[in-house]
Amino acid sequence: MAVEITLVRHGETEANVAGVWQGTGDSALTSRGTEQAKRLAERVDGQEFDLVVASPLGRAATTAGATRFHAEPDPQWREMGLGAWEGLNRSEVEQQFPDELAAFKEGQDIPVGGTGETITELAARSVAALRSVAERLDDGERALVVSHGGPIMMATAAVLGVARRGPLHPIVNTSLTRLVFENGAFQVASFNDDGHLNGHHSGYHGEAQVVLVRHGQTVSNTEHRWQGRQPGALTPLGRQQAETVASVFPPVGRLYSSPLARALDTAAPIAGELAVDVTPMEDLAEMYFGAWENLTSSEIEERFPAQWRLFQAGEDVPRGGDGETYAGAGARLAAAIERLTEEHPDELVGAVTHGGVSRAFVSHILGIGFDVRHRLHLLD
Repeated sequence: MAVEITLVRHGETEANVAGVWQGTGDSALTSRGTEQAKRLAERVDGQEFDLVVASPLGRAATTAGATRFHAEPDPQWREMGLGAWEGLNRSEVEQQFPDELAAFKEGQDIPVGGTGETITELAARSVAALRSVAERLDDGERALVVSHGGPIMMATAAVLGVARRGPLHPIVNTSLTRLVFENGAFQVASFNDDGHLNGHHSGYHGEAQVVLVRHGQTVSNTEHRWQGRQPGALTPLGRQQAETVASVFPPVGRLYSSPLARALDTAAPIAGELAVDVTPMEDLAEMYFGAWENLTSSEIEERFPAQWRLFQAGEDVPRGGDGETYAGAGARLAAAIERLTEEHPDELVGAVTHGGVSRAFVSHILGIGFDVRHRLHLLD
């Protein structure tokens, strides 16, 4: 059974702008929040959902109401209860509740605002809400949930198995986080996707950003071969995918690419659309699979049975005996991305790369090992 659940945060509110802790209180959308909700509606207009639910709080209900879907209210998806902190800004909380705020920042699991929820309670509620939605779906069905930053962050962190105050960027207004439930477990397919805002009214300000894109479909993909450092010719569908991504790609000022042909062929239409040059970068290349390259999984199992057994057991072996490990590939791409952010601070940079190394890179950032890599869905 496989189902898909897309989590959306509400549009920007007056309280967001004022830095006020909203909790289960409420605040109207700003004009920018209304525009964000409109862009969200356009983003999901061509999609179909078998179930649509929303937090009953006004800001979520208003955001859901901007779409063409009727959302049923579900109180499980409300924001975290903040007790006496609700309606106060950060400086007011610091002045009135200095000890509680210090304990909260230290990660102590206290009832926020004296009578509000603890982080553990919010996490448990959010996971229960997520499972409740999944249980209402049949195989192949999809759900849309309009909620708040707290529940979305807690649900995502639980799926990934990372610290609740870990390396995840705060949830951006009207961003989409897509989770897949398959074979009894959740996977994160996308997180904090604000592509419909196209850089306007987004939650990223003055930060270096790198947009990674996987190459289009190749002949080896259709044959289920481990490509690694093989060139890989794009299929007609792969070329169409490259043209499509070029038409919606963020307005990057710099574009880098893996030197492998399938990545360069994907980067070319993006470069043409944005009128930028493509700079090949060796460290954006796919994982090196050694002697496993260009083989199918069944061929690898037949020719390298001992290595394959270790791999299937969750051991991060050098692929093909002399290839890279998952951890090594992730660290390599992390170093490359760090160089790009140092060279282009406060810029939006594009990087065309590959599925395996991208997944390893995100695992590296999150601090999760190869044995639990399946918490991250494969890039399409």
